[in-house]
Formats: sequence, C-alpha cells, structure tokens
Amino acid sequence: MLASAKKTSTIIGTPYYLAPELCDGKPYDTKSDVWALGCLLYEMCTHKRAFEAETLVGLIKVITGGSVHPINLSLYERGIQDLIDSMLSILPEKRPTIKQVLITLLLQHTFPRSFYFRLRFLHRSMLASCRSGEDNYYRHLYDNVWD
Repeated sequence: MLASAKKTSTIIGTPYYLAPELCDGKPYDTKSDVWALGCLLYEMCTHKRAFEAETLVGLIKVITGGSVHPINLSLYERGIQDLIDSMLSILPEKRPTIKQVLITLLLQHTFPRSFYFRLRFLHRSMLASCRSGEDNYYRHLYDNVWD
C-alpha cells in the first residue's frame, strides 16, 4: 500500500512548512517531508521561521522564492548551513533523502550528545514498532532510513 501511495495531494498542517511543489499544486512525496524538516532545522538553529509573511499569498511567494537568511556560523558549523540549503532546495530532486540527512548529521557531530540519545531512542522505538507489526508507516520509515 505504501508503495502505491508514493505521491499524494492532501495538504494538512501549518503553511509555514509547505514545500514549493505543494504551493504549485503538485503532489507531495518524501522530498516534501525533507523540505519541512529543513524548515524545522532552520527554526531550531535560528529561533525564527525560515519563511514568513503576513498573508498566505505572500507566504507562497516567499516559499517559492526559496531564499532564507543564513544561520549564525559562529554558533554552528558551515556544514549545517549547507545541509539546510540542500534541504530547502526549490527543486525536489536536489534535496537529500532522509537517510542522507541523518548520515550527514551523525558524521558531522554538529549537535550536542543529547540529540544523539534522542535519535537513538527514536530508532529503537521505530524498530520495536516494526518488529511488533504495530504500524506499517514506521516499518516503511525503518526500512528506508535505517537499512
């Protein structure tokens, strides 16, 4: 079922994390999720939204413009800025996969140790769900991220 639902068109959630392809009325897939994750990573680093406007139309214009202010490089390594830039690429095919994002974060040792403990907890939770067969969504995530 998940393989046949690779792309869908239902939009729900905050418009601040909408990928440009969704603003253009195209269906989303995992690359749209990478965009949203890039918005969250940017927000975690700057304490500001990556894209803001006073109206929805204005927000769509800002998102499709695709330009964000750089993060503070005195606090974060250049690699995090590069990762954010790749995750917020206007072209979905230029965005990394979730697996590439996680590998990049783990190899750069950019986040505090507590971040990795939380990530390991998430990994174990996903693995437990996969083994028990509770949730096919987590099984799909596990198979595609932690293989």
